[in-house]
Amino acid sequence: MLQIRTEFYDLLEERTLTTAYIFLEEDGFPPDLYETVRQRYMRTLNGEVAQLFDMENNPEFIEASDEVSYDDELINHIRNAEYHEFKDDERQGVGIFYRDNQGDFVVIVSAIDVIGKSRLNNLFQTLLTGFLLSIIVLFLAGRFFATQALKPIPRIVNQVNNISASNLNTRLDTGDEDDEIAELAATFNKMLDRFENTFSIQQRFVANASHELRSPLTSIIGEIEVALKKQRSHDEYEDVLNSIHQDALMLHELITGLLNLAEAESEKMHEVLKPVRVDEVAIEAGMLIEKKYPGSKIKVNYLADNKNGDHFVIPANKPLLFNTFTNIIDNAIKFSPENPTIELSLDASEHRIEFSVKDNGIGIHQSEISNIYDPFYRAKDALSYKGYGIGLSLVKRVLSILKGEIQVNSVPGDGTTVSIFFKK
Repeated sequence: MLQIRTEFYDLLEERTLTTAYIFLEEDGFPPDLYETVRQRYMRTLNGEVAQLFDMENNPEFIEASDEVSYDDELINHIRNAEYHEFKDDERQGVGIFYRDNQGDFVVIVSAIDVIGKSRLNNLFQTLLTGFLLSIIVLFLAGRFFATQALKPIPRIVNQVNNISASNLNTRLDTGDEDDEIAELAATFNKMLDRFENTFSIQQRFVANASHELRSPLTSIIGEIEVALKKQRSHDEYEDVLNSIHQDALMLHELITGLLNLAEAESEKMHEVLKPVRVDEVAIEAGMLIEKKYPGSKIKVNYLADNKNGDHFVIPANKPLLFNTFTNIIDNAIKFSPENPTIELSLDASEHRIEFSVKDNGIGIHQSEISNIYDPFYRAKDALSYKGYGIGLSLVKRVLSILKGEIQVNSVPGDGTTVSIFFKK
């Protein structure tokens, strides 16, 4: 729009110069001849009016027009400024101050820019049409891309509806896209991983509990039924009660192990981690096991300066950490010859804590070491020893939560060394 106005003002300026030249430079040029030349040889401007004013602001050479009139203030301003562009409603004009041998004059030419208006109207219509077309194109393109983007949602909804407790291992297809829907599907898959893990824990607990609890309960019920079949002596009843007591102790030990295993597999364990000194818990566990097995001895070796207790501190659940150490130390004494001496070593640095137990027991075959962490698994050489195979599976689970690692080195008939490492 500004360019169109500028072009029209430039055209009016040329007209004023032409008018001044014709009437002032060419002395005696008739006004009627000027009008003939203008109409024949010059571009016609709608409503064009040309005026020349002398120093008294009186029109010269061309008679005053009925279409327009200019006040003295405008004429004087043009004379002082020597060039002036102005606009009066739809009419645009240019005035110049022209010096000549006949005198000094103000020349004003004004007209209505019909062509400019037409160009502006055409431009407006073009922009409006382009705007409407762009809205339509954007709408169609947006609808197309939205449909493409949301296309996986019905498929994902269908997959979600097909997931139940019987197929929790099913996962949503994230596809090859790297967008919000794929991220949502991946997040949902992670949630399914947690659900499946929790559900598997419950299933394993129920299966393990039902399998392992059946034997001692069957034994207790059988002994009671036999005792009740006929009247028995005091000594016979005492023997039955002692037998039931032993089975009850085994049952208590088994239930305690299962509950500890279930607690270790619970995600809530992450919420109860507090600073714990590993060396103190390990020594307490060793003292408890020494009392359990009279005649056994546990030798504690500090490989680091135990005066700096901060090196042995990690975030942990103390009861389960204590249970972890008691399981390892208990295994070391249980599978060793009578009245053994067990070496318990503790080492710590700024980045790691090491706890290790060494025995001279029956050892474990290399082919069986990878299976010893499975619940209720027992090595062939250990079947004659009392136990249920829960301890090391509990240890493995607790260490996975505490970001610890376990390493077992064993030689059959020559003993076993179990090492646990905690990162800080």
